[in-house]
Amino acid sequence: IGQTVSGALATSDCRAPDRTYVDYYRFTIPSGAPVRVTMRSTTVDPFLVLYNADNGVALESNDDGGGGSDALIALQLNAGTYVIGANSFDVETGPYTLTLSSP
Repeated sequence: IGQTVSGALATSDCRAPDRTYVDYYRFTIPSGAPVRVTMRSTTVDPFLVLYNADNGVALESNDDGGGGSDALIALQLNAGTYVIGANSFDVETGPYTLTLSSP
């Protein structure tokens, strides 16, 4: 929590079930906390999915909740390990930034 990473969706990435390219990021929180995940890009239409790493269940997804075309997931999480799926609404490639914070 408290990090911003730069990434890029590319044809060499994993493919989501809808055939979009996706990058996965794993993070662990030691105790429950509110978490905000924001994905921004001027090249692709950001789309986020947050998964429970233990069972692969999608907890939340978002397309344009961060204003403009930014994707935003904000929720209270229990202690545990989670996976962020950073992809795009359509099949696109290009750079993005991903920020994980606790408001």
